[in-house]
Amino acid sequence: MNKAARKKRLSLLLYCEIIIGIIFAVTFKSIPQSFDLGILHFFYLLRFSTLNSVMVFISMLGGVGMIYVGILVVIFLFMIRRRSEAFLLILMTCVAQVVDVILKIIIQRPRPQFYPLVIERDYSFPSGHAMTSFVFYLTISYLIFHLTRNKRLSLISFGIFSIIILLIGISRVYLGVHYPTDVVAGYWGGLIVLTAAARIQNN
Repeated sequence: MNKAARKKRLSLLLYCEIIIGIIFAVTFKSIPQSFDLGILHFFYLLRFSTLNSVMVFISMLGGVGMIYVGILVVIFLFMIRRRSEAFLLILMTCVAQVVDVILKIIIQRPRPQFYPLVIERDYSFPSGHAMTSFVFYLTISYLIFHLTRNKRLSLISFGIFSIIILLIGISRVYLGVHYPTDVVAGYWGGLIVLTAAARIQNN
């Protein structure tokens, strides 16, 4: 496939993901607010100082910490002369972040005001930590399999990264910066990004 065709497919991918995100936003708005608030209240009751610190750290694995991990992985891939894999990880992460920002601007859902433990200035829907970490860590899991062809190692890495992704989503709700439906939408958006990318690569 030539570069023009790839750019066209990438543009189509972004457009479709934004449209799907809007559809899901309308769907999630039909969910009673009591559902989101009930779960937020549940996590609020679980809070204590040590767990607060743990959740802040876990949340960082989907933010600043993820950036540091990404830099190390990219450097390693360049060192072993796997530039295409390094660019793939960068591209997938950037696409997820762009889709998240665009959806936030379009939907403009305010952040929860239920005793947040950290302050976030942008909009709430979807969860960027959930979407980007979903794409980032599962792309690394794919690269581990792609480079090693070791099924056992790949399954272990997939399991570990899946737990990390799940904990990141939980941490965002625990910290009071996202509604549960924001996190679910983030995961779903991440799945769409990965699925669409796989289809583009295979065509």
